[in-house]
Amino acid sequence: MTRRQFLRCLAFFILTGALIAGFNTVMRIPKDEDMSQTTERFQALYTEEENTWDGIFLGTSLVSRGWVSLSAWEKYGMTIYPMSTDGQPFVLTKYLIEEVLKYQDLSFVVVDLHGLREGVLKTNGSRIRNITDHMRWSKNRTEAIAKALEWTDQYYPGRIDSSWVNRLSYYFPLLQFHSRLTEEGLYLEDVIWPESEMKGVYDLERTTVIDQEVELKPYTESAELTEMQTDLLEEFFDYTEEKGIEVVFVKMPSALEDEVQEVLNALSEYVEDRGYPVLNFNDPEVLEESGIGGTDLMDTKHLNAKGARAFSDYFSDYLYETLGETSEVEDHRGEDGYESWDEALENYEIFYAETLETIREKYPDVPI
Repeated sequence: MTRRQFLRCLAFFILTGALIAGFNTVMRIPKDEDMSQTTERFQALYTEEENTWDGIFLGTSLVSRGWVSLSAWEKYGMTIYPMSTDGQPFVLTKYLIEEVLKYQDLSFVVVDLHGLREGVLKTNGSRIRNITDHMRWSKNRTEAIAKALEWTDQYYPGRIDSSWVNRLSYYFPLLQFHSRLTEEGLYLEDVIWPESEMKGVYDLERTTVIDQEVELKPYTESAELTEMQTDLLEEFFDYTEEKGIEVVFVKMPSALEDEVQEVLNALSEYVEDRGYPVLNFNDPEVLEESGIGGTDLMDTKHLNAKGARAFSDYFSDYLYETLGETSEVEDHRGEDGYESWDEALENYEIFYAETLETIREKYPDVPI
């Protein structure tokens, strides 16, 4: 082979490799309207000013719908970004934190306990891909995939297709989603990731829904935790203690079944006994003091825009007071590098005013 032929072959393989890598990046879990919210959070992770996040809020769709990061910013100049995903597998929590630590020097993390209930722990492929398909190629991503598949096989065998092609597709999503090129098509968001104009605030149409059949009420009974639940928590404690990251837990407002609330109470008691602060919205005093009620939910477990505002204002106060006892809470308002938070707050105030007006129009008989 001549030198010219070698260079042509080398150029061919480089070009082919680049095309495959490009397609593999685009052909991931479809970025439809719901998924675009998750995509926005990972876009923020990889594009926001480095070392400007004080903390992150981890959890399931309850966090996605419920946390208004701009409440903590407006009140205290704290930057707490939601890195939540629908049905977020708790086993991947540490890998999410590890990914964020590449770009942000976190002081603390906030974790919602709903991710440790049985209905969420019994995970599936799409919930895993929600996270790993959004991660950049790295050792952390590879380890996260391996851990998620291994853990699911151990505790919920059969939940994930065991064929080698399917397993390989978690590392190379093109194997799973290649047919979208001819059958389902691509979304613009698959190629150009959307950016949040409100620092991760959920802004889809469902924020204007009020489920008038939902009743929020306190629960005081507790159930027994499984060994799997306590093992997951202990592994998480070991990781965050090793990293020197403070953890604050919350049981967010929800109107799920009594049996689920009893498990959530048991989780609250467990983490509190281990010395971690937890705000439990099953507590009668907390529920009354927060003022959150049935008109603040869009269904049995998700807050609407009105409820998200009420929850976030109340929880921001709790975080400020709780974290202030153990560490210095910085006020970043007016600092260089944080201008985008002020812009996002302006966008949010416009969004919230319009959303409230829509709610009043849709539910004229409901006092708002």
